[in-house]
Amino acid sequence: MLSSRPTRLLVITSVPPRAPSEGGDGNTVIIDELLRARPEGWNVTLAFWGESPVTGSFSTRVDHLVMLPYAGKWSTAFRTLMRFLPSGAVRRSSRAARHKVRDMAADADVVLLHDVHCFDLTTECGHQVVVHEIDPLSLFYADLAKQSSGLQSLRGRWRSYRYLRLERRASTRAKAYVVVSPADATELGEVLGRPVMAIPIGIPPVVDRDVSSVAPGRLVFAGILSYGPNVASAAMLVDEVLPLVRAQCPDASVLIAGHDPAPEVRDLATEGVEILASPADVDGVLSTGSVAVFPGGYGRGIRGTVLRTLSCGVPIVASPASGRGIPAGPHIAVAESAAEVAASVVKFLENPLMREEARESALRLARQWPSWKAASLDLWNELAEVAAGELAPR
Repeated sequence: MLSSRPTRLLVITSVPPRAPSEGGDGNTVIIDELLRARPEGWNVTLAFWGESPVTGSFSTRVDHLVMLPYAGKWSTAFRTLMRFLPSGAVRRSSRAARHKVRDMAADADVVLLHDVHCFDLTTECGHQVVVHEIDPLSLFYADLAKQSSGLQSLRGRWRSYRYLRLERRASTRAKAYVVVSPADATELGEVLGRPVMAIPIGIPPVVDRDVSSVAPGRLVFAGILSYGPNVASAAMLVDEVLPLVRAQCPDASVLIAGHDPAPEVRDLATEGVEILASPADVDGVLSTGSVAVFPGGYGRGIRGTVLRTLSCGVPIVASPASGRGIPAGPHIAVAESAAEVAASVVKFLENPLMREEARESALRLARQWPSWKAASLDLWNELAEVAAGELAPR
């Protein structure tokens, strides 16, 4: 139960919150949604690092905003080498930032550290601490190392080791350690030797789309197009999957939409392949697809764009990595290689009844999945229990 008394919460996040309409990704959207669901009786201080003026609707939903200073370039480089921690975390743990966090935490009933790059500051946050990580990066880079070879595999193992040091540091201090995927919670908990809980990300409101707006033969892909796994997925879709699909469905086309497209993504544009940068309505874009395709890639957690696709009622073909955390059913075909992805896409394109069954299944699952508000309230309840001292470490 949420406490009715005023409770002071300090939220520390690596970057400012941003809604999807503002170009937010999974990392920034979670805190934006958390603040939207803020219950009465809370006093919230939000602290983050940045070198530009504060923008975003989130600023109206907190009581205090604090900008934290980065460490200098040379200090970061030296301490990264000496401490065997990720440079992004070392850069955020400047002496001035530590002093500020220590002072603010002393006045807080509970501290939420969101994103692993804040975790080096757990030593400054007292005892009532909740740490929140979307993708456990030690596991993420361990996966990448297994999929690679040579120097790239060595780099993945080294990054995994550095992030695990940071996660272990946080786990010894935190009353609650939270991730978004139940599978990740189980695996990370075994690695850390402590309970890790999962609070899945929420799903947008269901869009019961007008099927007449669907573009025949259109394959859609959406995401933050500067994010490495998304860049790799988009390239695989255009370079490997699309030619195989066109061999059986010559009129097939691809629409790739998202914020901050990398040059490699922009270069994919050609006849029948459109790159739409920073769409105002991602759901509207997804709703025009006959099939949504998320091939290849790598990652942890739950892919937010796949959840958005479910809420639009669009059939999905996804790799095991892209479809992680999504229950099996007619709404999703899981395929690994380019040939397998293409074969699944062709089945959907050539079978209207199969697409309709997938649409109904997707919308049914989307209506059962927790909303953003419900997911956010679960995290608020966790914070309230920690603040009240009612929670054993978990």
